[in-house]
Amino acid sequence: MLILNIFLTILGLFALVYLESMFLSLLGISLSLIIFFFLFRKVDLKIFSIISFIVFLVFDVVYKLPLGSNILILSIPLLLYLLISMFVSLESSLVAFLIKTVIFWVYYIVLLTLPNLFVVGRLGALTWDEVLRALLSAFLTNLGVFILDYILAGFRRRGNSSQIRLK
Repeated sequence: MLILNIFLTILGLFALVYLESMFLSLLGISLSLIIFFFLFRKVDLKIFSIISFIVFLVFDVVYKLPLGSNILILSIPLLLYLLISMFVSLESSLVAFLIKTVIFWVYYIVLLTLPNLFVVGRLGALTWDEVLRALLSAFLTNLGVFILDYILAGFRRRGNSSQIRLK
């Protein structure tokens, strides 16, 4: 049983890398970012941190970046998210949707500028086209997280959120 779990984990990691590359090149959105913010605060923090660490190190190797680059790039919007969530509820409202879109926009802007700093030693230059494309990607990413939250809420009963039911 343990060998099967290890095999499925490795297979799932390969599938995630494949789907991440496909979504990033076709739609310009990061599937791992959607999954990360969807599972954040829904899964045990220790297990979530270890798995996220390994997955983002694998992405560093796949995208030929210095190790830890994706973790650093993700930590900036995550810290911004945690800081804002201390003052504003980011559960479900129009304001929360707009704030999350801005946070994801920061992620895509940082993703465009910081890897160049790590590899070449200079910040990447941004054009207005890239900034607007990053804003569209941020909106689509936030929409993906919202849809996953909505699907999860459909499986849970209103009175007892620990039981899963099918509609």
